[in-house]
Amino acid sequence: MQNNEDFYLKKKYSLGFGLVDSIVSISLLGIVLSYSIYFVTRRMDLLFSSNINRSINKEIKRDIDLLRSDMWAMGLDTTKKKYLIEQNSCIDISEKILGLPNWEINATRPGPNSPASPSSDDKRIQYWWPDQDKGKIFKGRGVLIIRELVVKSFNKNNNLDQNISNINYRVKWNDNNLHWISIDLGAEAHSWCF
Repeated sequence: MQNNEDFYLKKKYSLGFGLVDSIVSISLLGIVLSYSIYFVTRRMDLLFSSNINRSINKEIKRDIDLLRSDMWAMGLDTTKKKYLIEQNSCIDISEKILGLPNWEINATRPGPNSPASPSSDDKRIQYWWPDQDKGKIFKGRGVLIIRELVVKSFNKNNNLDQNISNINYRVKWNDNNLHWISIDLGAEAHSWCF
């Protein structure tokens, strides 16, 4: 008789989950799903951020390489295959940089969702919206790269030679307006000035 009672008790308690067990398991499942969705979105944000940073760095590097090649060709006489050096070529390098073939960029705002360009018409400030040919991350052209030429003078003394110029790159996308990188350019690339 005792065997039948044990069988009956085991059968009674093994019919399935109770209401409390179901609520606890559904709660745990909801918590696990919430955390997994959170971590997946964080991972996607990090991937997007690293991709956009890498693409912006490549775009700025392309621009710097173009300016560098223009500077090496500055003053080069291709027929005589030698450099022609003017007497005052080292006093103010900014006018020579503004005259480089790749300095001026003619870009128009591609769409209303693209970041707005700077409002000044100063030739020292150039900007462009990279397109998707440069990187898939630039689809929609939501990134604006601004480059600005600043002449550096020693101790803010304008009477001294101004042969070093600084190019500042700023990047705008979404709500970000970041100073990205600054580089110094000078006419001493060919060791003319010193």
